[in-house]
Amino acid sequence: MVLLKVNHVAGYLISGGNQILVQPVPKANLDEVRLFLLGSALGALLHQRGILALHASAVGTPGGAVAFAGLSGSGKSTLAGAFYRRGYGVLSDEICAIDTAGCPRVMPAGPCLMLWADALKAMGLDQPDLRPVRPRLEKYLLPLSERGETEALPLRVIYLLEPVNAGPSRPIPVTGLPKVQMLAQNTYRAHFVEHMRIEAEHFRRLATVAQQVPVRRLPRPDGSFAQLNQLVELLEEDLLEIA
Repeated sequence: MVLLKVNHVAGYLISGGNQILVQPVPKANLDEVRLFLLGSALGALLHQRGILALHASAVGTPGGAVAFAGLSGSGKSTLAGAFYRRGYGVLSDEICAIDTAGCPRVMPAGPCLMLWADALKAMGLDQPDLRPVRPRLEKYLLPLSERGETEALPLRVIYLLEPVNAGPSRPIPVTGLPKVQMLAQNTYRAHFVEHMRIEAEHFRRLATVAQQVPVRRLPRPDGSFAQLNQLVELLEEDLLEIA
């Protein structure tokens, strides 16, 4: 059982991997209540359920799911948005839920992306009626109902985003124990794992993914939207090699 309290927003009681009780504070902003429900609270529930939760976005390709993992601000959602503009479906944003029973598969989440205003404008995805993620924050929810993936897909590759002050360059394969270490570093709300005392089970899930799924470091131009299409083209070439 996990009790999560967010000041001025709500309390969330997550239990059994199948229940989240929400108690908003008086006059709570419902967009904020929803943000933490589908963020930290959902992450805790996935950990309870035995689902590997990575801090990543994911898109669907003909060969399976492609995940973009990284720290906050590394460009996960923006890269997923760039793939979306090129006709790919979106599986998830912020939390990538991976079922490790058998072949690792990415489970579909709510069909939306959370994008900053400048990213929306640069990619031609800005709309006048988009709702902000939180009040007074220039980050918005972009609904993707027409092209959100609805079925779990086998996990094809994980790219670990590393912002750099340089142009796009090819992904760098990661092998051996560093694969597990890097995946561990990109676990969503990793402190929940320690709190729940499920470190051993979590390590086994990480090892399962590391053994079966290619992992690549991806130098991503820091803050450069002009180079985004070039980066996507490099990744499309890389995906052909993986196939």
